[in-house]
Amino acid sequence: MPLVALGEELWSKVVFGMLNRFTPLAHLLGMLVETTLNFLQNMFILGLLNVFFLMVGLFLHSAAAIILVVPIVMPLINLVGIDPVHFGPVAELCRSFNRILCAKGE
Repeated sequence: MPLVALGEELWSKVVFGMLNRFTPLAHLLGMLVETTLNFLQNMFILGLLNVFFLMVGLFLHSAAAIILVVPIVMPLINLVGIDPVHFGPVAELCRSFNRILCAKGE
């Protein structure tokens, strides 16, 4: 066996050995990135719903806005994976902002 072939074989063993050693770390980093993107996607959707609730609050009374809008957006909330128990206080906070800021909706 030539010395060059032995060196290439040894080099490939070293490289693949290092890759095998860092594979769990790469898997953990991938899971972290996926979780972060999922979280940011959920926060973006909650932000859009906040803006939507504020726009609806300009034209409707706050209780009427909640009664009309929540059944419409609830399937979206469930589809995205946001907990309805978390969404309730967010909707109530938007309703409170509408009562404080928007004179037309109240």
